[in-house]
Amino acid sequence: MYYVLCPLPMKVLKFQKVGDARKLSERVRVQLEQAILGGRLQVTQQLPTEAELGESFGVSRTVVREALQRLEAQGLVESRIGSGSFVTPYGLNQVQTALERFAAMNPQREMFLNLLDLRRLIEAETAARLAANHTPESLMAVERTIEQMRVAGTDRESFAQADLEFHLTIARGAGNPFFAAILEPLKNITRAFGLATYENDALLERVREDHRQIHAAIATGDPTTARGRMCAHVDFSRAHYLRLLDQRQRPAGST
Repeated sequence: MYYVLCPLPMKVLKFQKVGDARKLSERVRVQLEQAILGGRLQVTQQLPTEAELGESFGVSRTVVREALQRLEAQGLVESRIGSGSFVTPYGLNQVQTALERFAAMNPQREMFLNLLDLRRLIEAETAARLAANHTPESLMAVERTIEQMRVAGTDRESFAQADLEFHLTIARGAGNPFFAAILEPLKNITRAFGLATYENDALLERVREDHRQIHAAIATGDPTTARGRMCAHVDFSRAHYLRLLDQRQRPAGST
């Protein structure tokens, strides 16, 4: 679906009358959602009034209002006092929220490992792309995150935040906003595990050194090496995550 650059003339929207086989407001919501996703109602377009929708669907304004409230909760519609309801743009932040919620509601080991695999693919690609198309500004941004890790010292929380920013900075510089949008929630769901794996100062220094080597490969414009070093770094982190998962799932008292 493409955005329009100028308002379209208001068209008469026709909907199917809804019966009572299931909750009326849900049936109204489904049809309105289909109209939005199918392009019959476009981004920024104003919806018909509650009275008009009620007449079209053959339901009361109360039913329409409840359906609109559900659409607003989905992020598809915005209600403006005194103006009516409008179709809202669906931003990347909503994609991030959906992925974070999905991960939180599906904590199974297999799902967690699948998300780690997705993270590995994204991070390897972003490192390679930045190596091929970096700028002085993008290199400096990556350098700042490495300095933040140095300043963090043994402060695990500060170190974890700088670690996250290192990976997100590379993703943001790779030229596709979807990389960072997907990577951020993937990194966030592993953050608690990451904090637990920062077991000693030697491990923190290992992470810093991995980041320095990745940065060096990017700075020299070597996509192959940048990809390989990022893969090795993520694989190292993955091994720690797996060990931590095994420890948490092991029965108490077992060795």
